[in-house]
Amino acid sequence: MNEDIGTLEIKLKPGVVLFGKVIDPEGKGITNAWITPFLRLPMVGISIGRPQRSTDIEGNFEIKAIPAGYKYIVSVSAEGYGSKSGMEIQTDDLAADRHSDVGIIKLPVANLSITGIVVDANDKPVADAVVISEGEGQPNYSKRTYTDGKFFLEKVCNGRIRISAATYGTTPLHGSVDTYGGATDVKIVVTEQGTHSFVPKQPPSLVGSNLSVFQSLGIVVKSNELKNKKILLCFWNIQQRPSRNLITKLAKREKELAEKNIAVYLVHTSKIEPIKLKEWLYNLNIPFPCGSIKNDRENVLFSWGVLAQPWLILTDENRIVRTEGLNLEQLDQNLKHFNERK
Repeated sequence: MNEDIGTLEIKLKPGVVLFGKVIDPEGKGITNAWITPFLRLPMVGISIGRPQRSTDIEGNFEIKAIPAGYKYIVSVSAEGYGSKSGMEIQTDDLAADRHSDVGIIKLPVANLSITGIVVDANDKPVADAVVISEGEGQPNYSKRTYTDGKFFLEKVCNGRIRISAATYGTTPLHGSVDTYGGATDVKIVVTEQGTHSFVPKQPPSLVGSNLSVFQSLGIVVKSNELKNKKILLCFWNIQQRPSRNLITKLAKREKELAEKNIAVYLVHTSKIEPIKLKEWLYNLNIPFPCGSIKNDRENVLFSWGVLAQPWLILTDENRIVRTEGLNLEQLDQNLKHFNERK
């Protein structure tokens, strides 16, 4: 406006009400989600106001007084979840009540973390570097590295994510990596020219963790069955000869393992009719309880750190995992080490 304008007339028109629902992967409503409508313009999107934390206890939201006659995209995020943009909304030719349904927006759970370190071209840790994460459906973070160059991103989602690092001193440095939620020991090299690399997803190590929830693998454990006992958990596949050989060898050592206070449990990993698996175990006199992975085989094996099959995991009497991925010879060595410690 210029100074020649003496009176400014502003006309208000009826607004549009956007409504929808935000749910988690199990279909339950997410409360207190952030809802931001973006005005869709050529080559750009402009947010309308600040994010509104407006979903109710059932995940429903309603955003009032949105200007009509434009296209909008609704962006949604929530604490402990990823982010997502809903369907494009056209606010022309609305019904008489001027309500527009955004639809149901499902957010992925952000239950993973990423650890890593930022180093320079000489492999020296870089302190106080700015670390930024981004990715489709991923939460966006901005962190700084510690004095040892390390960083920790918590509450990220499963899936691909890009992590960028930069310094802004006399000589700016920058670099980035593409990796996946749950990755550990990610290294970002920052240089003047910049670097980019890909870090494949690696399964976590269970060593040092408590093996307290393996019953979720379909294994039935009787009360007090594990008191003062070590646990030997074996992931195996009946379709693979090495797996079958290991199971039969363990069966022949049942008495010996029992005398060493070792409780053996099997987890079958491939698709097979339960009756056929049961018959094979019965015909070969396999005495150990056997569970099976029913669904989402790849993610279950990844979460248990299984790199090959058969795969043995051994705990101490307190259910703390002491070693993993061992063969029978290594099993004997570890059991001997247990006895020497006593």
